[in-house]
Amino acid sequence: MSGSWTVQPRLAYGRVAGMSAVQSGNYAVAKERLLAYYRSRSGCCS
Repeated sequence: MSGSWTVQPRLAYGRVAGMSAVQSGNYAVAKERLLAYYRSRSGCCS
């Protein structure tokens, strides 16, 4: 099967709040929400 993917997507967008923006193509919002997620984790990006 030329041109088809053999590996399923590995990102679980449902696990991070707001990442559904990626699935709808709104990458700017997804970027902001992902950054907020990592900043909210202790010891990161303060």
